[in-house]
Amino acid sequence: MPRPTEAQFDRDTGYLTFHVEPSSLKLLAKIEARPVGTEMWVQQTVISVIRQIEKVQLNPPDEGFSDVRVKLCLESNDSWCGDAKLANPLEEELPNPKDSRAAISSETLMVIVGIIGVTFLICIVLAICCCWKKKVNHK
Repeated sequence: MPRPTEAQFDRDTGYLTFHVEPSSLKLLAKIEARPVGTEMWVQQTVISVIRQIEKVQLNPPDEGFSDVRVKLCLESNDSWCGDAKLANPLEEELPNPKDSRAAISSETLMVIVGIIGVTFLICIVLAICCCWKKKVNHK
């Protein structure tokens, strides 16, 4: 069974955000939390996983949650679940591996290197031709 690749919980707003890799399986996400001061996990909600990034509003008790976790289960048999992913405290924005882009993509870098290489070769050929032409004219 798959497992969420990333999970973060915002203690201020009660929002849990988690990433799921694309899959042909129809999945449910079981969200469980541990209220502060207890060791027992309490199921908060179960949702159908529709998108790669899911965001769920939880209603923590007044004392809050010490931990929140997400388990992915088969929709057809919700007793078949993967390992739970413990949610990290929210740090700004959850990184999205599919949407994050490098400053310059590798394809763009290859095109730039190719253009520079071809331009360099043309300059060398022109320099050789000019030098050869000068030698022929001096004789």
